[in-house]
Amino acid sequence: MRKLVLVQFAVMSVVVAMLGLMSFSFLLLDFVSPGDFRSWNLFRRGLELNAVLLLIFGLQHSLMARRGWKRGLIALFPPELERSVYVLMTGFVLFWMSVLWARLSPPLYDLRGTLGGYALLAVWFLGGGIVLVGQRGMGPLDLIGVQTVIDIWRGKKNAALPFRTPFLYRYVRHPLYLGLLLMFWSTPAMTHDHLFFAEVMTAYILVGIYFEERDLVERYGQAYLDYQARVPMLIPFFKRPRRG
Repeated sequence: MRKLVLVQFAVMSVVVAMLGLMSFSFLLLDFVSPGDFRSWNLFRRGLELNAVLLLIFGLQHSLMARRGWKRGLIALFPPELERSVYVLMTGFVLFWMSVLWARLSPPLYDLRGTLGGYALLAVWFLGGGIVLVGQRGMGPLDLIGVQTVIDIWRGKKNAALPFRTPFLYRYVRHPLYLGLLLMFWSTPAMTHDHLFFAEVMTAYILVGIYFEERDLVERYGQAYLDYQARVPMLIPFFKRPRRG
């Protein structure tokens, strides 16, 4: 009975996570071509509402990734559901951020149909490709919580992942973030709300990398320190010179 309840909760988390990711995908597509993928504003308070939505996303995504928060989750939920709770809340937040996001007009620029616009669109697709390939290195089933369902069903315990650097991770330490940044900034049309989104999310990613790498050094020790010295953070083939 316990196993069945755990599996049901984990499956629900996967469904919510997928719904959130699909909604967020439509928001990104609308940034590429404003008005073609969503045409509603549920509330008039544009900038203030968008700021609150980004703040909620940042707090949820950051706090729930910290070890102290994870220890608290394990005290409230079965240890097997740690990942499921995280993807459930992430999907929930992404869904409502995408639905409630308010567009601000007029656009800052619109290069759709021009050579420059097609060039920016090509970079956007490049970023999307980097995200798709990069998430495979993290384990796509684990990313949205499917692996948790499989592990619970098979009766396997959560095991610490070994340190690996597959494919894109040999050239840049954070390919997912690189791909997302390209998608955030390289669009043929730029609206005021999109610019605000890109600025805040870029700052969030840079701060998040700092804390994420601190946790990775604590987890993997010298192996990750050597990786930091060998592989650039976000820009492939670019390494900052060492001091001293």
